[in-house]
Amino acid sequence: MKIIDVDLYIGRWQHNSAVQSSLGRLQEEMRRHGIEYSLTTPLESILAEDNLEVNYHFFKETEGCASQIRPVLALNPQQPGLEKAIERYIDQAVGIKLFHRFQRYSLSDSLLEIIYQTAQSTQQPIVIPLHLFEERTAVRSFDFLGEVKLEELLQTADAWPAVNFVFSAPLPYEAIELLAAGRKNIFVTTSFLEGEGLLEEIIGKYGAQKILYGSNYPFFYMEAGLRKLCPRRFSRHAIERIYFNNANNIFRSDR
Repeated sequence: MKIIDVDLYIGRWQHNSAVQSSLGRLQEEMRRHGIEYSLTTPLESILAEDNLEVNYHFFKETEGCASQIRPVLALNPQQPGLEKAIERYIDQAVGIKLFHRFQRYSLSDSLLEIIYQTAQSTQQPIVIPLHLFEERTAVRSFDFLGEVKLEELLQTADAWPAVNFVFSAPLPYEAIELLAAGRKNIFVTTSFLEGEGLLEEIIGKYGAQKILYGSNYPFFYMEAGLRKLCPRRFSRHAIERIYFNNANNIFRSDR
């Protein structure tokens, strides 16, 4: 069965030396777990002082790996070089990623207008991580993180109905509320969807068509993410949609 992992990172996380993954290690983990290809972002882009430089090294490092590694362009609208980054890398990317909670800006900020317009014109999804790690264990480094504003997420999706928004690593109640809103352009990943019977409940209520498989690697182990979709608990049709078909339909799979 083909699998697309839409929620991976490569690089080193400066707040925990155990959270890191080189390109070679990522490729090995993908082969070991049968991942067809991954949608990948550099870890350093989350808190980088110069995101343009991070993207330069990332795209250069992953050049020639398109059969396995599909780059997602991480943008920080608060930094100079935004238009240059879009112009230089958007054609090589399969989507755009925004870390608004970790870079402390609002999704309604006027600086994001060019990003939304770009996503609309290129038909590229925007991936928005809501969580990356267990935040209760990282209070000292990230004490500025507030609650996820679900109303802001819905308003953003409503303002740009032609853009697909993938909310990565939502907590269970966040995923349920986003899906319950019934927006055609909202998708969620499986990254943080833990709990006995949770995925069965979500699929039973809202179907499998809005759920994408994501491991949140290397913050989480790939194997742990794969175990959530046990064939004995889900139909083959639902598993195929979550593992591959949904992501294949909304991301630029021809790249």
